[in-house]
Amino acid sequence: MGTVAATVYGTRRRLWLALLAAIAAGRMTAVLLTWVLARVFLLPARTASLAILIQGLPGVALQVAVVPLVVRSLSKRGGVLFSDER
Repeated sequence: MGTVAATVYGTRRRLWLALLAAIAAGRMTAVLLTWVLARVFLLPARTASLAILIQGLPGVALQVAVVPLVVRSLSKRGGVLFSDER
């Protein structure tokens, strides 16, 4: 998911777009893998996928709340991570 965030943030410099793209990629990966594993173990795939999606909501909320604050704080400090040179 970091690759998605880095790609989106590197091309557009939009923090919210990069964050939401990374979260969506992470949720899609979790749902897909849960679906596949549920089918392998003969479990109800739809229920398992919905459960994993719901279980991830607190983490999504935490990322939306904390990541922009951390990125803003680090970008004010300057340094290698947020230099404007390319």
